[in-house]
Amino acid sequence: MKKTIYVNYFVQLLSLIVNFVYSLVIVRQLGATGYGDYAVFYNTLAFTILFLGFNLPSVIIFFITNKIVNSLKLLNSSILFIFLVTIVLVLTLFQSQQLGLSRFIFPAGYNKPIWIFFFATQFFLLLTSQCLSAFLNAHKIFIPVTVFALFCNITLLVFWLLVRFNFIQFSISSFDLIWWINILINFFIVCYYVYLIRARISVASSGKFLNRDEISTLKNFTIIVYLCNAIQFLNYRMDLYFINQYCDKKEVGVYALALNLSQLVWVLPNVISSILLNYFEVNRKEKAIALATKYGSLSFYFSFVSAALLSLIYYFALPRVYGHEFNETFSLCLILFLGTVPFALSIIIANLNSGIGFVKLNLYATVFIFLLGLTLDFLIIPVYGPGGAAWVKVILSIAGLIFQIIFGKIFYNLPWTNFFQFYNPRSLFQLKSKPE
Repeated sequence: MKKTIYVNYFVQLLSLIVNFVYSLVIVRQLGATGYGDYAVFYNTLAFTILFLGFNLPSVIIFFITNKIVNSLKLLNSSILFIFLVTIVLVLTLFQSQQLGLSRFIFPAGYNKPIWIFFFATQFFLLLTSQCLSAFLNAHKIFIPVTVFALFCNITLLVFWLLVRFNFIQFSISSFDLIWWINILINFFIVCYYVYLIRARISVASSGKFLNRDEISTLKNFTIIVYLCNAIQFLNYRMDLYFINQYCDKKEVGVYALALNLSQLVWVLPNVISSILLNYFEVNRKEKAIALATKYGSLSFYFSFVSAALLSLIYYFALPRVYGHEFNETFSLCLILFLGTVPFALSIIIANLNSGIGFVKLNLYATVFIFLLGLTLDFLIIPVYGPGGAAWVKVILSIAGLIFQIIFGKIFYNLPWTNFFQFYNPRSLFQLKSKPE
């Protein structure tokens, strides 16, 4: 575990730098208004993956880690499901203008065939790569996955730098070019993950797909996790759609950039959480809680220090690198940091709940935050715009953490004060996982 966390953190840190430069290039390429269209399109795509994908990656990790169903049959059934639901998505997108959905997805509200192709193809490739990555992680194969993802991010950045400085030129719009290149990159990612599975994992299967009884076994957990993640995504991005409704596209682009920049403090928490999820087991609850509290503490203090350093960097860098259109981004980031830092603990606690069999607590928390957020966004954003949305985000992050702590204490005696203790870094790696 120690080596995995170190390597994944180093790779994620490099990815953070690469993605930061990439976002800078894309923002300058598109401008504030164009970036607003991109943000709405991308976030709707991400929500559709959650809404129609039933959070298959989390399902794959949980059921393989706890050895409940055959892993290969689970993966095959997941890919078949993705293929079928993609067909349904394509048919829906072609009718989206008549259904009144186009304005929430496509630029200017028009469902052009090329944009439908971008949306549906990205949906299939991204959800497939997430499931393949989850399958590899559940079999404790982490490093090749993260290293190849970094390689792809660097390739993407190099390409856009060449475009930005006119070393290569295309006759199509920048918005369309972004999706053509993303499709190509994600296709290679899927191919590489398939290669890794065939080369590294030998899994016996008594059949190609899950039978009815096995699907019934997955049903309850899948539904709860699906609801949690779909509602949680709305908690993340619902404010963006309110701003899109009540403000102009430039303000959408500015706020979307501030959201992305403020969430950079989650690099280590996300790395730790994604790895720990594969070590949390229902039958080893006490050990899972001990792991979560120790690494949760590390995540919290790291996020706090990261927010302070990033605030300093943003103060000097943002006006220069993004231009005058994004002058308000810095002040929005300062507000949002007040929420993203405590939310680093929520990331760890949510995965702990899922791993030890208390996934319903995540559902309760997300429903509570959704209802609170919907009310506050409706009341505040039309009046105060992006600034009000940022303060709502802070309130929701802190309220969500308090909710998780209270119910974690009630249901499994969560030692929440341990999250705020300082640990000797060496002690973080004294808890060993059982041998595979």
